[in-house]
Parts: sequence; structure tokens; C-alpha cells
Amino acid sequence: MFAADVTLTNGGHDTSTFEPFSGPLTIGHGCWIGTGARIVGPLTVGDNAIVAAGAVVVRDVPAGSIVAGIPARVIGQRSLPDKVWHLGNVYFNPQTFEIIGGR
Repeated sequence: MFAADVTLTNGGHDTSTFEPFSGPLTIGHGCWIGTGARIVGPLTVGDNAIVAAGAVVVRDVPAGSIVAGIPARVIGQRSLPDKVWHLGNVYFNPQTFEIIGGR
């Protein structure tokens, strides 16, 4: 889930030579990305991670982690129930990402 004003970029420039670089930027399943977050890769945000509003992510985020700050750092771990709300009356298993259905 992405909030408003999120920026994703998969590269940059070397600070000494100004040579450009790029690579894969991967966002895992079940992630929450907060308003105004900046994710500057190449990097991976692991499954079920939360990136706080305004965070600037410049390195990999472990699965299930909660990151915040500039640069983003791990501030906690996300604990998940057996089912998580998706849309309307639909839920999914946050470990397998299978749809469970209504309540």
C-alpha cells in the first residue's frame, strides 16, 4: 500500500565521479509505504515492512521491519495476526498472501 507523494528511484550518481548507476528496486508483498517516503535504490524492501511517512530509504529493509528517519533505520518489528484486512470484507494471510475471504 502506497500513500500519497511517494518517490521511488532505482539509481543515482557516484559522488566522486558522477557516473550514473542503477539496478533493481524491489518492494515486497504486504508493505506499507507512508506519505512522502523516498526510496532510493537499488535496494529491497522486504515483505510486510513498513516505511514511515517522510522516511528516506537508502539501504535494504529487512522483512517485517518498521523503518523511519533520514536516512531510514529500523525502529521496530511488525507482528502480524493470522489474517489482515485487504479491501471491504476481504482478508489475506500475511505470511502466504492467500485471500481468506470475509470475517
